[in-house]
Amino acid sequence: MPNIQDKEIVKIISEHPDIEEFQIELAKLAMLPKALRPPRHQFMGKYNISECQYYYWFRHPIVLKIKRILTKRYFQDDIPDIIQALRDEAIAGNERAAKIFLEYVDEWHAEDENRPPTQILNIEQVNVMLNEFRQKDL
Repeated sequence: MPNIQDKEIVKIISEHPDIEEFQIELAKLAMLPKALRPPRHQFMGKYNISECQYYYWFRHPIVLKIKRILTKRYFQDDIPDIIQALRDEAIAGNERAAKIFLEYVDEWHAEDENRPPTQILNIEQVNVMLNEFRQKDL
């Protein structure tokens, strides 16, 4: 589980001094896949909150902001594997995977060179780029 001392989260907490422990814990809970979450009644009992409070805070902007930060930190190690899988699918001919892969790689490249990202590619451009990738693999 990501460290709660994350600078971004500490900043959010400092901007909202009234935030309670259960709200941070709820953000941690929300970032987990549903299959890994404990039953909501267990959480509600532990923090003595009603079902109405649970759902209110589960969708509250502060909790969602913390959840996004935690999710990003928790899954960032998986990103290279996902990019590789997208590339493999793209090379195998999956046009949707090709589009996602090429948009991601192009955005990544644009950030590296401090230039604005290019426009979304049309299918002909994707096919040309796919053929270039296939040639590299040969």
